[in-house]
Amino acid sequence: MTIFSRLLDNRITNAVRIFVLRDLIPRFPLALIRLLPRTLVRRVYEACTPYSNGGRVDMYRHLRREKIMQRVFRDRNIPQRPGRDLSQGKIRIGFIAPFANLLGFPQELFEKYPDNVDLFTYDVTRIYDNPASAFATFSQYRDLDLPLGPYYDSSDCTETARRINEDQLDGLIQFRCKWDAGLLLDQVTTPNILSINCGSAPQIHDKIRYQSFVQKEYPFTIRDGYVYDLNRDAYYSKDFKVSSDLFYFDKRGIEPIEPSLDVIRNKKNQIIFTGSSYKLNSGIFAEVICSVLKKDKTLRFLYYIRGTPDVQESVANQFKRHGVLGQTEHRGHYTNWKDDEGNLVDQEGWNRARHDMEESRLFMNSFPMCGASSVFEQFVLCTPVVHLNLRDEEWDPELQYVKLEMLLTETGTAKSVSKYEDLCAAVLKDDDLAFKIIEEQHRLVMNKWGNPAHFWNEIINCIRASQELCDRGFK
Repeated sequence: MTIFSRLLDNRITNAVRIFVLRDLIPRFPLALIRLLPRTLVRRVYEACTPYSNGGRVDMYRHLRREKIMQRVFRDRNIPQRPGRDLSQGKIRIGFIAPFANLLGFPQELFEKYPDNVDLFTYDVTRIYDNPASAFATFSQYRDLDLPLGPYYDSSDCTETARRINEDQLDGLIQFRCKWDAGLLLDQVTTPNILSINCGSAPQIHDKIRYQSFVQKEYPFTIRDGYVYDLNRDAYYSKDFKVSSDLFYFDKRGIEPIEPSLDVIRNKKNQIIFTGSSYKLNSGIFAEVICSVLKKDKTLRFLYYIRGTPDVQESVANQFKRHGVLGQTEHRGHYTNWKDDEGNLVDQEGWNRARHDMEESRLFMNSFPMCGASSVFEQFVLCTPVVHLNLRDEEWDPELQYVKLEMLLTETGTAKSVSKYEDLCAAVLKDDDLAFKIIEEQHRLVMNKWGNPAHFWNEIINCIRASQELCDRGFK
């Protein structure tokens, strides 16, 4: 057997193995899967990742995967306590998260909790080999000693569950836990458990009756408070309800700039882009950027992306093919990660990027994958943002795969690619139009996504709604 044929044989064998583990066995009836050896089911669970095609989520594979986890490995499901009258006394709320790694939920958000809340924080930061976070200064901070997930044995989580249960919470909120929390939640008796999701995939657990769903990924939207599949014309699941208001963005320690015409007039004739390289390298979006640049030879395009030299060369070649390379400049990259004391680890890079954002006349929000934190940063710095948002009935995943409608403004949103390009060109020339956009953005910052009071109000509303669902026999 030649070396080539051996490599081919290994590739075929590997492809068959992946198909069996990821696509075939998960389709077996759950009763049959439970008869398989646990070691095999673990391999099936780990192979059945819901993420594919550049980070896109297969929502039904995700649902099936979590059902396998619950049916096969669940061996200690403790019922939740009945909820109490939340109008009496303070509402005891706990957050479980890797606090040192939180990008969108800064420490000051948790320092501004309302007077009617008793706050508890459960930190799983140490499972990432990070030092204790700055949240350790909180009076009811719990540094959890958890092994690195995923968990396949309830005993891994028993001690953590015991500590949470001892605090007699009214509501527990888990978010940004890149480990499988299912077997932990099995043992938690808190009556109301919420999940704040930073991606498109919801948390699948029968104790979670309410959770956030702000990032809609084709073909899923919200209808009547549930996740709805437009392709199947059916609800994805009616086991939980969702909120599109349960979220917060970090203002990066910046006092939001007050909108004015002078702010717009003092900006340079340049476009700024910050984000992932694959978003900048994504077909039609890149063509629109080049088309806008061709219309004005004095216009500059500054971009911050990470990536290998090959990726950066690919982006530059794209501009070169369209004859606009001389109008573009790769300004490096920056990170908003924070150290254990809550300080930015790349303060110099952030300062440079912030200066460029503040001076820029336009930020072009990418498609088919849109920006999130990168967009909110422009809002805070009064840089006009133009978005593409297709109507549900015209939703084309090749043009727009992800919708983040919470960040859309009425004036800054186009309903087609041609109108998107026209709007970008108009914002660069029309001061009044640009001013109207930054006014709308400023209201979103101050009233909603950068307002701690709005966040806490929504948390309390969701806990109350979760309890009402339970009282009505929802689960």
